Amino acid sequence: MHMSAENQNRLYQSFEKKAEKIIDNNEKTSKLLDEALFKVENISKGPVDEVWDHVILFVELMKDWITGKYRNMPIGSIIMIVATLLYFCSKKKRIPKFILGMGYIDDIAMISFTFRQIQTDIDKYLVWRNIRDINSSI
Repeated sequence: MHMSAENQNRLYQSFEKKAEKIIDNNEKTSKLLDEALFKVENISKGPVDEVWDHVILFVELMKDWITGKYRNMPIGSIIMIVATLLYFCSKKKRIPKFILGMGYIDDIAMISFTFRQIQTDIDKYLVWRNIRDINSSI
């Protein structure tokens, strides 16, 4: 289930250009976020729930970024998130979904890779979000 860093980088590069083009278009980015959320909500739950939770976290972070609520994220991390979500929602995959049990391996690898690469930025976002939630409940 592990994809080499070199192969993951190649896959990211193929989606990075598209991510760079839509990143400043809130409408297109919001549509992507809705599509990713819909897709992850319709995946059967199982032993990789944590990975699907990462997708939900990416969507929540991007919604806060789009609305300007949270901008303390390097643009490179934003591009990685958008590129990963583009890949996740892409119809063109290396492993077709109809191959039972194998169809999401590439998604899992890509999402996990992105999460590991931007873990520090994600942690900062989670701290910010927790403080926001505490402040809004007071």
